[in-house]
Amino acid sequence: MKAIHFQVEPLGVNCTILTYNNGEDCLIVDPGGSEQRISKELAKTGATLQMVLLTHTHYDHIGAVAYITEKYDVPVYCHELELPLLQQVNEWISPYNLDEITMFTPSKMDDKYLHHGQIITLSDNTEIHLKHVPGHSPGSICFHIPAINLLLAGDTLFRLGMGRTDIPLAQPKLLLPAIKKHLLTLPDNTKVIPGHDAFTTIGFEKQNNPHLRR
Repeated sequence: MKAIHFQVEPLGVNCTILTYNNGEDCLIVDPGGSEQRISKELAKTGATLQMVLLTHTHYDHIGAVAYITEKYDVPVYCHELELPLLQQVNEWISPYNLDEITMFTPSKMDDKYLHHGQIITLSDNTEIHLKHVPGHSPGSICFHIPAINLLLAGDTLFRLGMGRTDIPLAQPKLLLPAIKKHLLTLPDNTKVIPGHDAFTTIGFEKQNNPHLRR
């Protein structure tokens, strides 16, 4: 498996393309915007897009989802607890003079939305382990890929920080315990790609993140 990371508008979300099955297939995580950039990056892989995975459904992480799913005719998956957030997303962005987001209908994997403890097994048997880490949003899901020591953390754990909890539907009391229980138990050498900004590792955050000392 190969991971390709790049930032997309409007807020510099770290979007990730994962290629697998000897480069024949791929999936994309958090296509937040910049549709043409995403299309170019997908074309460069030469792989066939199979699905879209969402860490959560805040507007900056889903702006290109409708475009991508329609153009490539692929399903999009998220946690069921994200649905109220998704349904209200255009109401929450209206004060910021941003373009409205074209809505989409999340799919169900094996007749269920994404959930904690689920393992997505790809066509080459690579496993993606799902971690429900609520707090920043109700259904925030992190994607752990043991085969390449990678964690796609969304807006949960950041380099020297953690996700905001002063926004609608956030649950401040849940985020830190969930990070400690589900993320800090991963191997120290696990590379962490947060939803925004610089990459990090689990080991570095254990030693240096001031929030984790609470």
